[in-house]
Amino acid sequence: MDEKDFKKILERHQEGASSDSERNQISDFEHYLEAEHKSKVFKSEWHKNQIQKSILIRVKDKIQPQRYTNWYWMVAGVSIIIATALSFWLNTNLVTSLELVKISGQENQIKTIVLHDGSKVTLNENSVLEFPGKFSDTIRFVKLRGEAYFNVKHDSTRPFKVYANGIVTKVLGTEFNIDTKDQKSSVALISGSVQVDGLGVSEVLQERQKIEFNYQTNKVERKGFDPQLELFWIHQQLVFNNEPLGQIAKTLERQFEVSITIEDESLSNLAVSGAFKGKGLSSILLSLSKAAGFEFKGLKSQDIIIYKSQS
Repeated sequence: MDEKDFKKILERHQEGASSDSERNQISDFEHYLEAEHKSKVFKSEWHKNQIQKSILIRVKDKIQPQRYTNWYWMVAGVSIIIATALSFWLNTNLVTSLELVKISGQENQIKTIVLHDGSKVTLNENSVLEFPGKFSDTIRFVKLRGEAYFNVKHDSTRPFKVYANGIVTKVLGTEFNIDTKDQKSSVALISGSVQVDGLGVSEVLQERQKIEFNYQTNKVERKGFDPQLELFWIHQQLVFNNEPLGQIAKTLERQFEVSITIEDESLSNLAVSGAFKGKGLSSILLSLSKAAGFEFKGLKSQDIIIYKSQS
């Protein structure tokens, strides 16, 4: 969620038109700042008053109060909290005292990070994770750019939030994968449950459910997924246990982003088993072809054809 979205939420709240989800977000930020960072946000009482006056002037230009008392306290109370929260979460210049640890994964480098609460994060290559050196007593949060797998330590008193490319994932303790690439973001739940907010929707996922956000079309899709494929970047392993070759071909298509056509229907139904760790597509196809008695071509063009062996 960006600053523009937050301003819209604030305006709807002041007009009495905010949703339950939006009010929960306001409450989360208010609670966090009041409990943990009030002294860091305001350098002094004078500083607080100056910020308050500035916000009052900006909001007054847009909103005509029905009663001075209600309007004043709505703006002075909620608006101050939201505005300072925005400053904190969106890295504007009101809050600079909170330092975040920043860890980056370089090309062909996967890192495992153990956070202060014992939660583990596996960071994919070319990804960035930011987090406080020590979490507060009321909330845990990290920021992600790229892709990471989270194994969050359960703590019912301190929700764990991941801010990633406009979406917010809230959990108590669970395992999930977040991927933010180009104009898309996704959250895939391995175990437990998570709440995901983005593009104006709020969804609670169950195990083996995945939600995808497309920022070009503004569409949100919820669907099932294969954990083996979702976490292939970590384990580099594919396991097939007596699966039809046709189904294996679909798995390889998704994983390696190629097209695979099986010319003979009898080959599609042929059951094949095998485990492949750290292998490329050519090695996997070669091993499968020897086990199942087929041949393949078109690997270089990524338009692969599987056909019966002539021998």
